[in-house]
Amino acid sequence: MVAIHAVYYNFARIHKTLRITPSTAAGLSDHVWSLEEIVMMADNYLPKPSRRGPYNKRFQMSSLRSLAFILCSAVRFSRAVLIRSPVR
Repeated sequence: MVAIHAVYYNFARIHKTLRITPSTAAGLSDHVWSLEEIVMMADNYLPKPSRRGPYNKRFQMSSLRSLAFILCSAVRFSRAVLIRSPVR
């Protein structure tokens, strides 16, 4: 949304002090753009939808294993810190 507003501000809005658009003043454009042109340009940059690949169950299992490993490591670390910390 911010990018579309920036394009509108620089290519479609005529500024009072310049009396033209900033893009025309900078030599980037030769005319005032309409909102239709901005939307068409934004649509051309979107990736075309493609066919999705097969579901990979192995990836899900490996992520569960890595999560279990991280949790076990955190428990071991906390036990080590508790054992080594001085009693007050």
